[in-house]
Amino acid sequence: MPQSMTGYGQAEVVMDDLRISWRLKSVNHRYLDLSLRLPEGLEALETAAGTMLKGVFSRGHIDGYLSLGMGTGETSSLDVNESFFWGLLDLEKRLLGHMGARPGLDMNTIMTWPGLIRERRVDVVSKSREEWFNRAVLDVLGRAAQALKEVREQEGIRTGAVLLQLLQELQGYVSEASRRVPELRVLAKERLRTKLEDWLTTQVDESRFMQELAVQYNRMDLSEELDRLVMHCREVVKVIELDEPMGRRLDFLCQELGREANTLCSKSQDGQLSRLGVEMKVTVEKLREQVQNLE
Repeated sequence: MPQSMTGYGQAEVVMDDLRISWRLKSVNHRYLDLSLRLPEGLEALETAAGTMLKGVFSRGHIDGYLSLGMGTGETSSLDVNESFFWGLLDLEKRLLGHMGARPGLDMNTIMTWPGLIRERRVDVVSKSREEWFNRAVLDVLGRAAQALKEVREQEGIRTGAVLLQLLQELQGYVSEASRRVPELRVLAKERLRTKLEDWLTTQVDESRFMQELAVQYNRMDLSEELDRLVMHCREVVKVIELDEPMGRRLDFLCQELGREANTLCSKSQDGQLSRLGVEMKVTVEKLREQVQNLE
């Protein structure tokens, strides 16, 4: 089953006093490239998280974001910076001692003082020492990875359908070109005989004529290119049906298809065949664009 390299997956678990959330975003890349962002103090978990993702994906650039917040057990998400608060009061006392003025700090002033009220944060360092916490973080990551995989698979199915449609178009051009080749042989024979009769005053020597005709046929022979095009198209269909990463293999097959289409165009001595060759090259390029999205 084709699997795309683009997608998004998210998973979240809320406990009594903790919220764990993973967000994963994936885009195209030649290899598997991981960029994980964890809160400071959880660097040791990055290796385990990367190992888990490598077991699920084989290609793509994946950005991962881990966020930690307060859970439903907390009555408020805000907290007071107590050290800052007591420091502020102490500073007021010392200033008043020098100036001899009455205290001037009231509740409104305190509540609006920058840095005094802050968002309640998780004590990451202490949490990281607890084994259940590490297991929970990796468990949520596994759920997010599965969500991302499902999105990539759905996108891959749509891409696979487009590939099969483009292959059908390409096979149609190949079949049309194959039907044109015998007609070209007849035309080549008639043209050669006409030219020789115009050039020679004597009757055309049949043995010599057949030799020249064989040379012409050899120059315009496209049977090998057409056979290989058919063979590569069949191989692409087989690869699409595999339940494994296929992007690199399909990319290689598209290169082979493009090579045969280029050879056909270069050897063609017929306008209709040249047109078909160009259509093949355009279709192969569309195939390659789609294949670039597959894992």
